[in-house]
Amino acid sequence: EDELAPGIAAEPGKYVGSVEEYVRRWREDREAFAIMTPDLYEKLRVEGLPGTVLARDSRWIILARH
Repeated sequence: EDELAPGIAAEPGKYVGSVEEYVRRWREDREAFAIMTPDLYEKLRVEGLPGTVLARDSRWIILARH
């Protein structure tokens, strides 16, 4: 939370507090985008997370669900 605390307080429904909550929301949305580390992406991909990799480098992956 840290520096995001004011934004979270203003719009708490947009805050995702855990990977499990993120996966639940991702599966419910028809259109979404995410930025994550390659390690997290690989873990979630193996677990069946749907999505298309739009871009990747050694530090980040941009994923889309559409």
